[in-house]
Amino acid sequence: STPSQFTPPESILAADNAVCVLPDYYGFGATAGEPMPYIGNTYNAKCGVDMLLSAFDLLKDIGVELAPTYYTWMVGLSGAITLAEQRHIETQLTDAQQRMIRLKWSLCGAGPYNPELFLTHVLNADTLTDMSYVLLALQGFFNAHGHEMVAYTIAAVLLTASLSNGYLDILSSTLVSNAQVQDMLQNNVGGNPRCIFSPQLFDTTSALSRRIRQLLALDCCNRNWQPKSKVALFHDVKDEVVPYCLTEETHRLFSESHNVSDIHHIKVIHNHLAGGFYFYLQSCLIPEPQLYKSYF
Repeated sequence: STPSQFTPPESILAADNAVCVLPDYYGFGATAGEPMPYIGNTYNAKCGVDMLLSAFDLLKDIGVELAPTYYTWMVGLSGAITLAEQRHIETQLTDAQQRMIRLKWSLCGAGPYNPELFLTHVLNADTLTDMSYVLLALQGFFNAHGHEMVAYTIAAVLLTASLSNGYLDILSSTLVSNAQVQDMLQNNVGGNPRCIFSPQLFDTTSALSRRIRQLLALDCCNRNWQPKSKVALFHDVKDEVVPYCLTEETHRLFSESHNVSDIHHIKVIHNHLAGGFYFYLQSCLIPEPQLYKSYF
């Protein structure tokens, strides 16, 4: 999805004779300016896998032959989409497509694998360290599920005061960073979710809350299946954006499968984005995921 805004760190693997498929989120690259469907795991997974299948078609069309021992790794800091892509490959693709992909590992970093649990964590918090990510996720949810939320608008989820400040429009702009939006939020309303969101969202019996949770449950990628290929889970115990309990739950639910590794703790720094840097660095430089434990 060209033109991308920057060179993803995974591209370093191309220097080691790897074929890299680097799909942008919708909202970046050729679709810049559109809201990113963050947390729409099912939607994003299908887009990513479609691009992977197209890459195999392209290699065939231009006459590139892969080594007989080739296999596919999937690496993603937004680990929920990586895991959802694995679920899509293993449950939705034909046997022939799965044999062509030869998925060996999914390396998943700090993802909202269960979006409904993520929402519960957000609403139960007294203070959120970074509210801008929550607004980004909310905006992305409506972008991914807008056709299923026709009875509601994003205005129904936010308090009038937060809408009047135009946070969503500012967040969509390329002129300000998430950090600047977060500073605005802290200065105007603080980090309490009840100062941003409508009371209907906190009432689990309200029609709005029930509908949102129903759709979030559809995007849950750690239930109702067991992975066939290997899964490595990475997370900072004190991650301030995506709670560690989401990775703990995923590891527990996959305990029946012998294909999920222990949780690899990113102990370097308690910051979601900074932890992602170390995750990418190690995932690009270490030859086999089972060696990660020595580095984290």
